[in-house]
Amino acid sequence: GGMHVLPSKDRAGRAIFLVRRQDFRYENPNSIGRLMWYLLHTALEDAEVQRNGIVLIALSFGTFDIFKHYDRKLDKLVTKLATEVLPLRPASVHYGFDSPILEVIAPFQLFFISREFRLRYTQHSGRQGRENLVAKLGECGIAAEILPTSVGGTLQFDLEAWLEARRRKELED
Repeated sequence: GGMHVLPSKDRAGRAIFLVRRQDFRYENPNSIGRLMWYLLHTALEDAEVQRNGIVLIALSFGTFDIFKHYDRKLDKLVTKLATEVLPLRPASVHYGFDSPILEVIAPFQLFFISREFRLRYTQHSGRQGRENLVAKLGECGIAAEILPTSVGGTLQFDLEAWLEARRRKELED
Protein backbone atom coordinates (compact mmCIF):
# COMPACT_ATOMS: atom_id res chain seq x y z
CA GLY A 1 0.00 0.00 0.00
CA GLY A 2 2.69 2.67 -0.07
CA MET A 3 2.70 3.31 -3.82
CA HIS A 4 -0.16 3.92 -6.28
CA VAL A 5 -0.86 5.29 -9.72
CA LEU A 6 -4.09 7.19 -9.16
CA PRO A 7 -7.01 6.35 -11.46
CA SER A 8 -7.43 9.93 -12.75
CA LYS A 9 -4.93 12.27 -14.38
CA ASP A 10 -4.28 15.90 -13.54
CA ARG A 11 -5.64 18.83 -15.54
CA ALA A 12 -2.73 18.56 -18.02
CA GLY A 13 -3.26 14.84 -18.69
CA ARG A 14 -0.36 13.63 -16.55
CA ALA A 15 -0.50 10.44 -14.49
CA ILE A 16 -0.25 10.92 -10.74
CA PHE A 17 2.11 8.61 -8.88
CA LEU A 18 1.55 8.71 -5.11
CA VAL A 19 4.16 7.42 -2.65
CA ARG A 20 3.67 7.15 1.11
CA ARG A 21 6.99 5.83 2.33
CA GLN A 22 5.88 5.02 5.87
CA ASP A 23 3.36 2.55 4.39
CA PHE A 24 6.10 0.47 2.70
CA ARG A 25 6.31 -3.12 3.91
CA TYR A 26 9.23 -4.97 2.33
CA GLU A 27 12.17 -7.13 3.20
CA ASN A 28 14.11 -6.44 0.02
CA PRO A 29 14.34 -3.00 -1.68
CA ASN A 30 14.14 -4.77 -5.05
CA SER A 31 10.51 -5.64 -4.23
CA ILE A 32 9.71 -1.91 -4.17
CA GLY A 33 11.65 -1.50 -7.42
CA ARG A 34 9.58 -4.22 -9.09
CA LEU A 35 6.34 -2.67 -7.80
CA MET A 36 7.37 0.75 -9.05
CA TRP A 37 8.35 -0.74 -12.43
CA TYR A 38 4.91 -2.36 -12.79
CA LEU A 39 2.93 0.67 -11.63
CA LEU A 40 4.77 3.08 -13.91
CA HIS A 41 4.30 0.72 -16.83
CA THR A 42 0.56 0.73 -16.18
CA ALA A 43 0.65 4.53 -16.42
CA LEU A 44 2.77 4.43 -19.59
CA GLU A 45 0.12 2.34 -21.37
CA ASP A 46 -1.66 5.66 -21.94
CA ALA A 47 -0.26 7.60 -24.91
CA GLU A 48 -1.30 10.91 -23.31
CA VAL A 49 0.82 10.10 -20.25
CA GLN A 50 3.75 9.21 -22.51
CA ARG A 51 3.52 12.69 -24.04
CA ASN A 52 2.66 14.73 -20.94
CA GLY A 53 4.58 12.87 -18.24
CA ILE A 54 3.89 12.02 -14.64
CA VAL A 55 3.48 13.92 -11.39
CA LEU A 56 5.17 12.37 -8.38
CA ILE A 57 3.66 13.09 -4.99
CA ALA A 58 5.76 11.74 -2.11
CA LEU A 59 4.32 12.07 1.38
CA SER A 60 5.74 11.54 4.84
CA PHE A 61 2.98 12.75 7.17
CA GLY A 62 2.30 11.44 10.63
CA THR A 63 4.53 8.77 12.08
CA PHE A 64 7.81 8.79 10.21
CA ASP A 65 10.85 7.27 11.85
CA ILE A 66 13.83 8.42 9.78
CA PHE A 67 15.88 5.40 10.85
CA LYS A 68 13.09 2.92 10.08
CA HIS A 69 11.60 4.45 6.92
CA TYR A 70 14.58 5.97 5.14
CA ASP A 71 16.56 3.64 2.90
CA ARG A 72 19.32 5.20 0.77
CA LYS A 73 19.66 2.05 -1.37
CA LEU A 74 15.95 2.20 -2.14
CA ASP A 75 16.17 5.91 -3.02
CA LYS A 76 19.05 5.18 -5.37
CA LEU A 77 17.12 2.33 -7.05
CA VAL A 78 13.93 4.37 -7.44
CA THR A 79 15.80 7.40 -8.81
CA LYS A 80 17.64 5.24 -11.32
CA LEU A 81 14.40 3.59 -12.48
CA ALA A 82 12.60 6.90 -12.82
CA THR A 83 15.37 8.83 -14.55
CA GLU A 84 17.54 6.37 -16.47
CA VAL A 85 15.65 3.14 -17.07
CA LEU A 86 11.99 3.90 -17.72
CA PRO A 87 10.92 6.10 -20.63
CA LEU A 88 8.95 8.59 -18.60
CA ARG A 89 9.00 12.31 -18.23
CA PRO A 90 8.69 13.69 -14.71
CA ALA A 91 6.55 16.81 -15.00
CA SER A 92 6.65 17.73 -11.31
CA VAL A 93 7.69 16.34 -7.95
CA HIS A 94 5.84 17.32 -4.77
CA TYR A 95 7.23 16.29 -1.39
CA GLY A 96 4.97 16.82 1.61
CA PHE A 97 5.93 16.17 5.22
CA ASP A 98 5.34 17.43 8.75
CA SER A 99 8.46 16.15 10.53
CA PRO A 100 10.88 18.72 11.93
CA ILE A 101 13.68 16.22 11.26
CA LEU A 102 12.77 16.06 7.56
CA GLU A 103 12.62 19.85 7.49
CA VAL A 104 16.40 19.74 8.10
CA ILE A 105 17.18 16.68 5.95
CA ALA A 106 15.02 17.40 2.86
CA PRO A 107 17.24 20.14 1.40
CA PHE A 108 20.21 17.76 1.50
CA GLN A 109 18.23 15.09 -0.35
CA LEU A 110 18.20 17.41 -3.35
CA PHE A 111 21.91 16.70 -3.82
CA PHE A 112 21.12 13.02 -4.38
CA ILE A 113 18.32 13.32 -6.91
CA SER A 114 18.75 13.90 -10.59
CA ARG A 115 18.85 17.41 -12.02
CA GLU A 116 15.64 16.68 -13.91
CA PHE A 117 13.77 15.95 -10.66
CA ARG A 118 15.47 18.76 -8.76
CA LEU A 119 14.25 21.37 -11.26
CA ARG A 120 10.67 20.14 -10.85
CA TYR A 121 10.75 19.76 -7.06
CA THR A 122 8.32 21.52 -4.72
CA GLN A 123 8.44 21.02 -0.98
CA HIS A 124 5.36 21.26 1.25
CA SER A 125 6.77 21.17 4.77
CA GLY A 126 5.86 21.85 8.35
CA ARG A 127 2.43 21.69 9.93
CA GLN A 128 0.97 23.93 7.23
CA GLY A 129 2.28 21.43 4.66
CA ARG A 130 -0.39 18.87 5.46
CA GLU A 131 -3.13 21.42 5.99
CA ASN A 132 -2.41 23.24 2.75
CA LEU A 133 -1.19 20.34 0.62
CA VAL A 134 -4.48 19.76 -1.19
CA ALA A 135 -4.88 23.49 -1.90
CA LYS A 136 -1.29 23.77 -3.17
CA LEU A 137 -1.72 20.71 -5.37
CA GLY A 138 -4.96 22.22 -6.68
CA GLU A 139 -2.99 25.29 -7.78
CA CYS A 140 -0.78 22.88 -9.74
CA GLY A 141 -3.74 21.28 -11.56
CA ILE A 142 -4.29 18.35 -9.20
CA ALA A 143 -7.86 18.67 -7.92
CA ALA A 144 -8.99 17.32 -4.53
CA GLU A 145 -11.46 15.06 -6.37
CA ILE A 146 -8.61 12.98 -7.84
CA LEU A 147 -6.63 12.71 -4.58
CA PRO A 148 -7.43 9.91 -2.13
CA THR A 149 -8.96 10.65 1.27
CA SER A 150 -5.75 9.33 2.88
CA VAL A 151 -3.98 12.55 1.79
CA GLY A 152 -6.89 14.96 2.30
CA GLY A 153 -8.62 14.59 -1.07
CA THR A 154 -12.13 13.30 -1.69
CA LEU A 155 -11.44 10.21 -3.85
CA GLN A 156 -12.45 6.90 -2.26
CA PHE A 157 -9.55 4.90 -3.71
CA ASP A 158 -10.14 1.15 -3.50
CA LEU A 159 -6.82 -0.63 -3.99
CA GLU A 160 -8.46 -4.07 -4.13
CA ALA A 161 -10.81 -2.95 -6.93
CA TRP A 162 -7.87 -1.43 -8.83
CA LEU A 163 -5.89 -4.68 -8.48
CA GLU A 164 -8.86 -6.73 -9.68
CA ALA A 165 -9.33 -4.45 -12.72
CA ARG A 166 -5.61 -4.82 -13.54
CA ARG A 167 -5.83 -8.62 -13.23
CA ARG A 168 -8.75 -8.67 -15.67
CA LYS A 169 -6.89 -6.39 -18.08
CA GLU A 170 -3.74 -8.56 -17.91
CA LEU A 171 -5.82 -11.67 -18.67
CA GLU A 172 -7.47 -9.98 -21.67
CA ASP A 173 -4.12 -8.96 -23.17
